[in-house]
Amino acid sequence: MKYLNILLIILPFIFSCSSDTPENDKEKIPPIIDTSIRVGTFNVDVGQTATAEEIALSLKSFYLDILSLEECPILIDKNSGVEEFYSIIGKALGMEYFYIGDISSGNHWIEWGKDKTGKYAGKYKVILSKTPILQSKEFALEGKGWTHSSTIRIETKIKNKELTFYSLHIPGSAGVVEGSVMKNLVDVVLMKDTSKRIIVMGDFNDLPETNAMQYIFNSGFKSVWDDVEDAEQYIDKYKYGQIDNILINKNSGMKAEIAYSIFKKDISLSEKNEVKTEKQKEVREAVMVEYEIPENEKLSFLSDENKNIYFKACNVIGSLTGRSDYNYYMEAILDIQSLEELYEDDDKEYFDEIINEAIFKLKMLLNMFHTNDVSRDVELIFLNDVKGDCYFTDDLNKIDKGMRNKIDLLFEKVKSGNNHRAVLNENLKAGELLFINGINLSISFCRIAIDTYLIIGIHSINDGFNQDINRYFLNKKDIEKLKELVKDDEFRNKLVDENKLVIETSIVRKREK
Repeated sequence: MKYLNILLIILPFIFSCSSDTPENDKEKIPPIIDTSIRVGTFNVDVGQTATAEEIALSLKSFYLDILSLEECPILIDKNSGVEEFYSIIGKALGMEYFYIGDISSGNHWIEWGKDKTGKYAGKYKVILSKTPILQSKEFALEGKGWTHSSTIRIETKIKNKELTFYSLHIPGSAGVVEGSVMKNLVDVVLMKDTSKRIIVMGDFNDLPETNAMQYIFNSGFKSVWDDVEDAEQYIDKYKYGQIDNILINKNSGMKAEIAYSIFKKDISLSEKNEVKTEKQKEVREAVMVEYEIPENEKLSFLSDENKNIYFKACNVIGSLTGRSDYNYYMEAILDIQSLEELYEDDDKEYFDEIINEAIFKLKMLLNMFHTNDVSRDVELIFLNDVKGDCYFTDDLNKIDKGMRNKIDLLFEKVKSGNNHRAVLNENLKAGELLFINGINLSISFCRIAIDTYLIIGIHSINDGFNQDINRYFLNKKDIEKLKELVKDDEFRNKLVDENKLVIETSIVRKREK
């Protein structure tokens, strides 16, 4: 590919793998919840527009488990003492395991072009991994178009789940399947792979509507974009980015929950931008992470719409404390804050780029919490068991009556959004279940909307969270339904009137009568 193509697809909490719990044991123990991994693919275009260090810097905030690099160059002089391009990226991202193929796409080597430093050349496929690579292999592919082409394959285990990954860079088919490299890839390689969970990443050089891509879809694969609601907000499928893709085998039980894509002409920093970035860093470092929302008259450089997005994001960011993506979204908030000191009309284009990128991240954050434009006070609702009885009322029987006067105070702490802590458990996503402590009491809960918390239970601090974790797992499907219910005020109020949904704090007083 001679045009610039830098594409990044990030899938935070990407794959929901089905539980391996035997059918007859499902009533005895809570099901193992979804395994969450982050996977990215990036065509680095032989490093002609960004160094390995710059690429690594751009990817750091995504906390990837697996990264596929296409058109990745290698050292021209192996005796130079310079580190390999992919090794620089891998070390920066905490990925000590890798597999690189031996076939350069199109047989391109030094004669085609070097990276911007002049030290690297070639177009190889690389898979970087945070977990050990158990098996690896490269497959030479045959078909029309430039030669040579190939795909590399690795097997690894992430969070006790066996996964198979492919990285590829193949020529487009010009609309013809027969005799294409895509057909060879599907028929000779993918259809013979018996792995349960397969992820295919890379540069396909074909848009999704083409016959070639339809051929691989019909063979049992789907694009991650098929799982993403409102995918158009992340990527324009008719631009270059959609020829780079991540595919999942349909029978794997995996699902992409969030996807993220970037297409930029140049991710490298100009000398001018470097100066401003340093200044911005200084300001950000002076901003407290325990963020207090500024008054509305501030942030005059934001449109009313972007201001609204920003303030809503400030309200929900506390729920991510302890999660791996907390810093990613907090960085966007800090970027906006720093512009209070930095914004200059003379450099509007530069600052608008920072704003647009930050707002994009914050929109992703709000989408996670299914926010809407209707404003209401923060509320607490209570989880019921399968019989419709409220868990919380049963918990009150086990609590010393002398401590019950502290419960309303704990409720207020939950609603404040501050000092929320994540319940740690190997089967929980980070931040999926939260808690807050008071004097000898602990309340566990989860956030199901920007203005709504679901109370799971209350107990003595010394009792631990096992019971609350079990409740959460056993009612996971109902909790997901509640996330949709609470967005509809009319239906929500109807449930309350019918005593099917209990809202704070009457439940405490009702139990004490």
